[in-house]
Amino acid sequence: AARITHTGEYNIATTNQTGDGNKLDMTQDGDRNNSGVNPYWTGDRGVTQLGYDNIVNFEQLGNDNLHYVLQEGDGNNAGVYASGDVNAGTISQDGDDNVAKLSQEGGFQNATITQEGNSNKANVDQYTNNFGAQISTVLQLGDGNNAKVEQNQTGGGSNTPANVALIEQIGYNNRSTQYQNAPGSNSGQTVRAYQTGDDNRVSQSIFSGHTESFLAEQTGNLNKATQEAYGGGHNHGEIYQIGDENVATQIVRGTNNGYMAADVIIYQEGDLNKASQDFTGTGSSHKNNGEISQIGNSNSATQLASGRSLDLQIVQDGSSNRASQDVSGNNYNVGSGLIITTQSGDGNIASQFASGDGIMGTVFQDGDLNKASMSQTGNLHVGTIAQFGNGNVGSIIQN
Repeated sequence: AARITHTGEYNIATTNQTGDGNKLDMTQDGDRNNSGVNPYWTGDRGVTQLGYDNIVNFEQLGNDNLHYVLQEGDGNNAGVYASGDVNAGTISQDGDDNVAKLSQEGGFQNATITQEGNSNKANVDQYTNNFGAQISTVLQLGDGNNAKVEQNQTGGGSNTPANVALIEQIGYNNRSTQYQNAPGSNSGQTVRAYQTGDDNRVSQSIFSGHTESFLAEQTGNLNKATQEAYGGGHNHGEIYQIGDENVATQIVRGTNNGYMAADVIIYQEGDLNKASQDFTGTGSSHKNNGEISQIGNSNSATQLASGRSLDLQIVQDGSSNRASQDVSGNNYNVGSGLIITTQSGDGNIASQFASGDGIMGTVFQDGDLNKASMSQTGNLHVGTIAQFGNGNVGSIIQN
């Protein structure tokens, strides 16, 4: 066991524990805090525990904080709470019952949690009064993984680039949740999640800010992914799922979602796919682009969008396909809003609903039990259904 307390000014503390019932409780209060001159890998240890029932708690409550923790085996637990000024981070845990927490309240913040094996959990909570961008990285490699990251900013905004949150989980019972909130004038919020294998789930949300970017990649097993953005303009998101029980949902609100080259994309390859995208937006909602691609198995796809100069596509290549697209917007010119559905093979059913002006709707179905319906309300619309082979039925209504 160890307990270290400092209050004021040039604090540095270094500790190393090897074996049995390790515990540490450290508090540093003011000024140049540090828990070790350098992180453990350069030789000077800022809290290191190597074996058995490890627990660490430590707080740094002001000014130029740096914190490091390393735990290698058995009952691990960690902590670290820093409340003020320049903050930094790093918790690394290697094996057994790992839990890690890291909370930073105000300042320049930086956080890294790395966990390698067994019952991992991680938690990063960052809050700052607009001192600058927040960065969080969590990597978990095996077993019971779970990770949760929350980033909050208050203040006047205008931080560019802004918050970045990343979670990478490689195996077993993965789950990850990431949440960002920043003043509306902040731009460049970025959230990334990578999962490779087993019971994956991802939930990612950004509330406020603009030019927000999401990415979720899941390779294999019981994947689900949900991404939501409710801020200003130029938001976009991408979900990629390769294999197994996939379900993907994106809700991206604001103006200019997926503006110009950036699309709101879901790509699913294999197994029980379902995909849904909603980017209905506010204001002019100019150039909303959405694409869902599904290759194989029980596909189902839905897109709901509004705005002008829309470009929506659903591509389904094989298996029990169903596709539905529902859009509204005034495009002013013939065909300046595009809705395209392409289905190649198997159970196909496609429907399109458009209201407003200037929508060009197209359905291509190549093979098997095709049915297609298209309803367009307003002016300057164009509708085309092309069916090549098998059960075809087609209907276009314009009024």
